[in-house]
Amino acid sequence: MRPDDVSQVVVSHLHSDHVGWNLKKEKLGWRPFFPKARYSVARLDWEHFHKTAAEPNRAYLKETTTPLLELGIVDLLEGEKALTPEVTAIPAPGHTPGHMALAVVSGRERGLVLADALHVPPQVEHNDWQELGDVDPALAVRTRRKLLEQAEREKALVAVSHFTPDNLGHVKNTGGRMTWQPL
Repeated sequence: MRPDDVSQVVVSHLHSDHVGWNLKKEKLGWRPFFPKARYSVARLDWEHFHKTAAEPNRAYLKETTTPLLELGIVDLLEGEKALTPEVTAIPAPGHTPGHMALAVVSGRERGLVLADALHVPPQVEHNDWQELGDVDPALAVRTRRKLLEQAEREKALVAVSHFTPDNLGHVKNTGGRMTWQPL
């Protein structure tokens, strides 16, 4: 697969470790790394992060996301949004105001891409454990529980960003105890 083959990029949230590879600097200015793609970002995240983009810790936005809007290739999503017949962006707020997860459906198979709704495997069982980067810790806990229940109920294959190296697996409920079962 080449960058020209990608038609859709979904940015789960606008933390610096999730927006790399959006753009590349060329002689004539910023160009999308995936030149034929539309980029989807939650409007809540866009507004939250860009209103404070002047802060030194948000300077990365000028090189990773702001040009997407200027190039006219970003879609600011509100609420749940079907991106394709198989992929739906679903709000998963708490880690950031507009943090998104993805629900993937193919026939009878289900998948959930949870991005940063969870950060370490023990959060599956101890889903009230907070991550220091959560903008709204109480909402992050509620979102995490809801997504974990959905994953277990649907027997979905789950992908998370930071469970290195076991970032693919299933959520199992055994006697009321949720556990992570890596692939």
